[in-house]
Amino acid sequence: MSEDFARLADIVRGGQACGELRSNVDPAMVATLLVAANVFWFQTAPLLRHLPGVEFAGDTQGLGDMLMDIVLRGIAARPGTADAH
Repeated sequence: MSEDFARLADIVRGGQACGELRSNVDPAMVATLLVAANVFWFQTAPLLRHLPGVEFAGDTQGLGDMLMDIVLRGIAARPGTADAH
């Protein structure tokens, strides 16, 4: 697990070095968020399948896509885009 965690943090550092990711974000925190989301999902997937509106419960690819979208783009609406009200 520690090697995988270190690899995730290194991927974030690489993104920071080439300017794709913010430099003021702790790579270990990003890795922690990704690991925590996946651990939570695997532990609760059977329960999540019964909750209304949780269509991603049985879709690991969809979960990964949504998780990365939220991590990389955040949840705040951006003014002037379709997601802003």
